Order: sequence, then C-alpha cells, then structure tokens
Amino acid sequence: MLINLFFESGAGAISGFFATICSEPVDTVARKVHNMKPNADGKYPYKGILDCACELWKAGGLSALYPNFLLRSSVSALQAMIFWTIFEKIREFEEA
Repeated sequence: MLINLFFESGAGAISGFFATICSEPVDTVARKVHNMKPNADGKYPYKGILDCACELWKAGGLSALYPNFLLRSSVSALQAMIFWTIFEKIREFEEA
C-alpha cells in the first residue's frame, strides 16, 4: 500500500517534470505573441511564432524559453501526483 503510493507519487513527479519540459517553450512563445503590442511605428516586435522563438533564443538562450521552469514543473508534478494517486484509488475501488 505504502510502496504503491511511493511509486504513484514518483510517476506523477516524473510525468509533471517532462510535461513542463515539453510545454513550457510553446507556452512562453504563445504568451509573448499573444501579448505583443505595436511599437511607435505601428510594427509588431515579432512576425510570428517562429520569429518570436528565434528572437527569444538569440536574446537569452535556453533560459529565455523556460522562464518559470521551477514553478511550473513543481505545479505540474503536484497535479500529476494527485491525479495518479486518485486514479489508482478509483481503479482499486472498481476492482473490489
């Protein structure tokens, strides 16, 4: 029982971590494109999604694409841990 909880929590933490690795750059670029405003000349700072991603990479490298990595990965890990624990409890309840 306790060992299952340990594995469920570990699986949730690992899946939350990898979910953040995959989704954080996409979310960061989408947020930048969505919130961009025209400058004084009326031009936008980015031409599109790929241009925004390239500019972020040039400006700050990998850290520019993962600005809130620790916060988001801990939240995602916690959510996944709770999900997998509840999922397993429901599955055990249905089998009984």
